[in-house]
Amino acid sequence: MGTMIGVMLLVVLAMASAWGVGADCDLYNGSWVEDESYPLYDSRSCPFGRKEFDCLRYGRPDTKYLKFRWEPAGTCNLP
Repeated sequence: MGTMIGVMLLVVLAMASAWGVGADCDLYNGSWVEDESYPLYDSRSCPFGRKEFDCLRYGRPDTKYLKFRWEPAGTCNLP
């Protein structure tokens, strides 16, 4: 589990560098914003997610939480 987190952190940092994220972009401070283009996929059909984290499959009645994405503070331009 710790190795996976380390790998994910390296991927995020590499992607941030590739996107030109500079000192005025703070990936760790920001807010959740509603985005109508979300969700990008149906978690029930994703073979990579652990079943314990699939709220739709287990009947969570609300789906509003699926419409939010993280927006970092500063002048970040994340895809």
